[in-house]
Amino acid sequence: MHVLFFIPKKHLEAKKMSIYINKPLFPQGVITGANFEQEWMLPAWFDSYKKYNDSPILFIDFGMSESAKRWCKKRGELITLTPQKTPLKQSIAQHIPDAILEKRAVWFQKPKALLSTLFKKSIWVDVDVLFFGTVQPIFDLIKDLNALAMRKEIAIRADSERSLNLVPQKATSYNTGVVAYMWGCLPIAQWCENLDICCKSHLGDQDSFSTFLYKSGAPVILLPEYMHQIHPEEKSHRSIIYHFASSAGKNAFLEAKTVSSLPTE
Repeated sequence: MHVLFFIPKKHLEAKKMSIYINKPLFPQGVITGANFEQEWMLPAWFDSYKKYNDSPILFIDFGMSESAKRWCKKRGELITLTPQKTPLKQSIAQHIPDAILEKRAVWFQKPKALLSTLFKKSIWVDVDVLFFGTVQPIFDLIKDLNALAMRKEIAIRADSERSLNLVPQKATSYNTGVVAYMWGCLPIAQWCENLDICCKSHLGDQDSFSTFLYKSGAPVILLPEYMHQIHPEEKSHRSIIYHFASSAGKNAFLEAKTVSSLPTE
Protein backbone atom coordinates (compact mmCIF):
# COMPACT_ATOMS: atom_id res chain seq x y z
CA MET A 1 0.00 0.00 0.00
CA HIS A 2 1.43 3.38 -1.04
CA VAL A 3 0.70 6.50 0.97
CA LEU A 4 0.97 9.81 -0.86
CA PHE A 5 1.92 12.91 1.09
CA PHE A 6 0.79 16.24 -0.30
CA ILE A 7 2.77 19.27 0.80
CA PRO A 8 0.62 22.42 0.93
CA LYS A 9 1.73 25.16 -1.43
CA LYS A 10 2.32 27.56 1.46
CA HIS A 11 4.83 25.08 2.95
CA LEU A 12 6.70 24.87 -0.35
CA GLU A 13 6.83 28.65 -0.50
CA ALA A 14 8.12 28.81 3.07
CA LYS A 15 10.89 26.35 2.14
CA LYS A 16 11.96 28.51 -0.81
CA MET A 17 11.87 31.68 1.29
CA SER A 18 14.15 30.02 3.85
CA ILE A 19 16.92 30.19 1.22
CA TYR A 20 17.12 33.93 1.81
CA ILE A 21 20.15 34.41 4.04
CA ASN A 22 19.04 37.37 6.17
CA LYS A 23 15.77 38.65 7.56
CA PRO A 24 14.89 42.14 6.26
CA LEU A 25 16.00 44.92 8.60
CA PHE A 26 14.79 47.88 6.52
CA PRO A 27 11.64 48.54 4.44
CA GLN A 28 13.62 49.21 1.27
CA GLY A 29 17.16 49.69 0.07
CA VAL A 30 19.65 49.38 -2.75
CA ILE A 31 22.37 46.75 -3.22
CA THR A 32 25.57 46.94 -5.24
CA GLY A 33 28.82 45.03 -5.29
CA ALA A 34 32.39 45.16 -6.49
CA ASN A 35 35.77 43.47 -6.38
CA PHE A 36 39.19 45.13 -6.44
CA GLU A 37 38.97 45.64 -10.22
CA GLN A 38 35.62 47.45 -9.99
CA GLU A 39 35.90 49.39 -6.74
CA TRP A 40 37.18 52.53 -8.52
CA MET A 41 33.59 53.15 -9.64
CA LEU A 42 32.12 53.13 -6.12
CA PRO A 43 32.61 56.86 -5.27
CA ALA A 44 30.84 58.07 -8.43
CA TRP A 45 28.10 55.46 -7.96
CA PHE A 46 27.59 56.56 -4.35
CA ASP A 47 27.74 60.33 -4.99
CA SER A 48 25.19 60.17 -7.79
CA TYR A 49 22.92 57.91 -5.72
CA LYS A 50 22.94 60.14 -2.65
CA LYS A 51 22.17 63.21 -4.73
CA TYR A 52 18.64 61.90 -5.31
CA ASN A 53 18.11 59.06 -2.80
CA ASP A 54 18.31 58.36 0.91
CA SER A 55 17.34 54.67 1.18
CA PRO A 56 20.08 52.59 2.85
CA ILE A 57 22.74 50.76 0.85
CA LEU A 58 24.07 47.22 1.15
CA PHE A 59 27.53 46.83 -0.37
CA ILE A 60 28.63 43.35 -1.41
CA ASP A 61 32.34 42.66 -1.17
CA PHE A 62 33.32 40.32 -4.02
CA GLY A 63 37.02 40.75 -3.23
CA MET A 64 37.55 44.45 -2.51
CA SER A 65 40.71 45.96 -1.08
CA GLU A 66 40.73 46.59 2.66
CA SER A 67 40.50 50.35 2.11
CA ALA A 68 37.44 49.90 -0.09
CA LYS A 69 35.76 47.74 2.53
CA ARG A 70 36.38 50.36 5.21
CA TRP A 71 35.00 53.03 2.84
CA CYS A 72 31.82 51.00 2.29
CA LYS A 73 31.28 50.36 6.01
CA LYS A 74 31.19 54.11 6.61
CA ARG A 75 28.42 54.54 4.03
CA GLY A 76 26.24 51.48 4.45
CA GLU A 77 26.15 47.82 5.36
CA LEU A 78 28.79 45.41 4.04
CA ILE A 79 28.59 41.68 3.40
CA THR A 80 31.44 39.59 1.98
CA LEU A 81 30.88 36.86 -0.61
CA THR A 82 33.83 34.89 -1.92
CA PRO A 83 33.84 34.26 -5.70
CA GLN A 84 34.54 30.68 -6.76
CA LYS A 85 35.51 29.43 -10.20
CA THR A 86 32.64 27.69 -11.94
CA PRO A 87 32.97 25.15 -14.78
CA LEU A 88 31.58 25.96 -18.22
CA LYS A 89 30.84 23.65 -21.14
CA GLN A 90 33.72 23.63 -23.60
CA SER A 91 31.29 24.13 -26.49
CA ILE A 92 30.53 27.58 -25.05
CA ALA A 93 33.89 28.42 -23.51
CA GLN A 94 35.76 28.04 -26.81
CA HIS A 95 33.90 31.06 -28.21
CA ILE A 96 34.55 33.34 -25.22
CA PRO A 97 37.76 35.36 -24.58
CA ASP A 98 39.68 34.37 -21.45
CA ALA A 99 39.30 37.89 -20.03
CA ILE A 100 35.52 37.41 -20.04
CA LEU A 101 35.65 33.89 -18.63
CA GLU A 102 37.63 35.16 -15.66
CA LYS A 103 34.69 37.39 -14.68
CA ARG A 104 32.30 34.45 -14.25
CA ALA A 105 33.33 33.79 -10.65
CA VAL A 106 32.01 37.23 -9.66
CA TRP A 107 28.99 37.14 -11.96
CA PHE A 108 27.71 33.96 -10.36
CA GLN A 109 27.92 35.54 -6.90
CA LYS A 110 25.20 38.02 -7.86
CA PRO A 111 22.38 35.51 -7.21
CA LYS A 112 23.79 34.95 -3.71
CA ALA A 113 24.00 38.72 -3.30
CA LEU A 114 20.27 38.97 -4.08
CA LEU A 115 19.56 36.37 -1.40
CA SER A 116 21.70 38.35 1.08
CA THR A 117 19.43 41.39 1.01
CA LEU A 118 18.65 43.23 4.24
CA PHE A 119 15.60 44.93 2.74
CA LYS A 120 11.91 44.09 2.33
CA LYS A 121 12.06 45.72 -1.10
CA SER A 122 15.41 45.63 -2.88
CA ILE A 123 16.95 47.04 -6.02
CA TRP A 124 20.21 45.51 -7.13
CA VAL A 125 22.15 48.10 -9.16
CA ASP A 126 25.47 47.26 -10.84
CA VAL A 127 28.40 49.44 -9.80
CA ASP A 128 28.98 50.74 -13.36
CA VAL A 129 25.99 53.11 -13.28
CA LEU A 130 25.24 56.73 -12.52
CA PHE A 131 21.95 57.91 -11.02
CA PHE A 132 20.02 60.84 -12.45
CA GLY A 133 16.90 60.68 -10.32
CA THR A 134 15.14 59.01 -7.42
CA VAL A 135 14.68 55.23 -7.61
CA GLN A 136 11.38 55.42 -5.72
CA PRO A 137 9.32 54.81 -8.90
CA ILE A 138 11.16 51.48 -9.24
CA PHE A 139 10.41 50.53 -5.63
CA ASP A 140 6.76 51.42 -6.25
CA LEU A 141 6.52 48.72 -8.94
CA ILE A 142 7.28 46.01 -6.36
CA LYS A 143 3.97 45.31 -4.65
CA ASP A 144 3.62 41.53 -4.34
CA LEU A 145 5.75 38.81 -2.72
CA ASN A 146 6.93 37.40 -6.03
CA ALA A 147 7.27 40.74 -7.79
CA LEU A 148 10.38 40.96 -9.97
CA ALA A 149 11.22 43.85 -12.28
CA MET A 150 13.91 44.21 -14.96
CA ARG A 151 14.23 45.69 -18.41
CA LYS A 152 14.91 43.87 -21.65
CA GLU A 153 18.49 43.73 -22.81
CA ILE A 154 19.37 46.03 -25.71
CA ALA A 155 18.94 44.36 -29.09
CA ILE A 156 22.60 43.96 -30.09
CA ARG A 157 23.46 42.08 -26.88
CA ALA A 158 20.25 40.05 -26.87
CA ASP A 159 21.02 38.94 -30.45
CA SER A 160 24.54 37.98 -29.38
CA GLU A 161 23.21 35.82 -26.54
CA ARG A 162 20.94 33.98 -28.98
CA SER A 163 23.66 33.53 -31.59
CA LEU A 164 25.87 31.85 -28.97
CA ASN A 165 22.89 29.75 -27.81
CA LEU A 166 23.22 31.17 -24.31
CA VAL A 167 19.44 31.63 -24.13
CA PRO A 168 16.63 29.83 -25.97
CA GLN A 169 15.77 31.45 -29.30
CA LYS A 170 12.30 32.48 -28.10
CA ALA A 171 13.39 33.66 -24.66
CA THR A 172 13.41 37.29 -23.60
CA SER A 173 16.90 38.43 -22.62
CA TYR A 174 16.79 40.59 -19.51
CA ASN A 175 19.55 42.89 -18.33
CA THR A 176 20.42 42.02 -14.73
CA GLY A 177 22.25 45.29 -14.11
CA VAL A 178 19.11 46.50 -12.31
CA VAL A 179 16.89 43.96 -10.55
CA ALA A 180 14.02 45.05 -8.31
CA TYR A 181 12.35 42.43 -6.12
CA MET A 182 10.61 41.65 -2.85
CA TRP A 183 12.30 39.70 -0.04
CA GLY A 184 11.20 36.09 -0.43
CA CYS A 185 10.66 36.36 -4.20
CA LEU A 186 10.23 32.72 -5.23
CA PRO A 187 11.62 32.92 -8.79
CA ILE A 188 14.93 34.19 -7.41
CA ALA A 189 15.00 31.46 -4.74
CA GLN A 190 14.21 28.76 -7.32
CA TRP A 191 16.87 30.04 -9.71
CA CYS A 192 19.47 30.04 -6.95
CA GLU A 193 18.57 26.51 -5.91
CA ASN A 194 19.58 25.28 -9.36
CA LEU A 195 22.60 27.54 -9.76
CA ASP A 196 25.23 24.78 -9.66
CA ILE A 197 23.61 23.19 -12.70
CA CYS A 198 22.90 26.48 -14.47
CA CYS A 199 26.45 27.80 -14.27
CA LYS A 200 27.84 24.88 -16.30
CA SER A 201 25.79 25.79 -19.37
CA HIS A 202 25.64 29.59 -19.06
CA LEU A 203 28.20 32.32 -19.41
CA GLY A 204 26.90 34.48 -16.57
CA ASP A 205 24.04 35.37 -14.27
CA GLN A 206 22.20 37.25 -17.01
CA ASP A 207 21.74 34.49 -19.59
CA SER A 208 21.24 31.99 -16.77
CA PHE A 209 18.40 34.00 -15.19
CA SER A 210 16.79 34.82 -18.56
CA THR A 211 16.75 31.11 -19.45
CA PHE A 212 15.33 30.16 -16.06
CA LEU A 213 12.54 32.74 -16.34
CA TYR A 214 11.67 31.53 -19.85
CA LYS A 215 11.50 27.87 -18.84
CA SER A 216 9.64 28.52 -15.58
CA GLY A 217 7.19 31.01 -17.04
CA ALA A 218 7.68 33.28 -14.02
CA PRO A 219 6.22 36.75 -14.63
CA VAL A 220 8.53 39.74 -14.91
CA ILE A 221 7.53 43.38 -14.61
CA LEU A 222 9.21 45.23 -17.46
CA LEU A 223 11.00 48.36 -16.35
CA PRO A 224 10.40 51.30 -18.70
CA GLU A 225 13.65 52.06 -20.49
CA TYR A 226 14.03 55.49 -18.89
CA MET A 227 14.26 53.81 -15.50
CA HIS A 228 17.28 51.78 -16.63
CA GLN A 229 19.07 53.04 -19.71
CA ILE A 230 21.99 51.08 -21.12
CA HIS A 231 25.01 52.38 -23.00
CA PRO A 232 25.11 53.27 -25.91
CA GLU A 233 21.48 54.43 -25.71
CA GLU A 234 21.04 58.18 -25.84
CA LYS A 235 20.35 59.44 -22.33
CA SER A 236 16.77 60.61 -21.79
CA HIS A 237 15.95 63.73 -19.79
CA ARG A 238 13.77 61.38 -17.68
CA SER A 239 16.58 58.90 -17.05
CA ILE A 240 16.81 57.49 -13.52
CA ILE A 241 19.68 55.03 -13.92
CA TYR A 242 22.21 55.04 -16.75
CA HIS A 243 24.18 51.81 -17.05
CA PHE A 244 27.66 51.98 -18.59
CA ALA A 245 27.81 48.30 -19.48
CA SER A 246 30.74 46.78 -21.45
CA SER A 247 34.29 48.04 -21.88
CA ALA A 248 33.11 50.85 -24.14
CA GLY A 249 30.63 51.81 -21.45
CA LYS A 250 33.37 52.06 -18.83
CA ASN A 251 35.23 54.56 -21.03
CA ALA A 252 32.01 56.57 -21.33
CA PHE A 253 31.61 56.32 -17.54
CA LEU A 254 34.95 58.05 -17.12
CA GLU A 255 33.93 60.78 -19.53
CA ALA A 256 30.54 61.28 -17.88
CA LYS A 257 31.90 61.61 -14.36
CA THR A 258 35.30 62.49 -12.96
CA VAL A 259 36.16 59.37 -11.04
CA SER A 260 38.78 59.52 -8.32
CA SER A 261 40.32 56.63 -6.48
CA LEU A 262 38.72 55.62 -3.20
CA PRO A 263 39.04 58.52 -0.73
CA THR A 264 41.36 58.17 2.20
CA GLU A 265 39.86 57.72 5.59
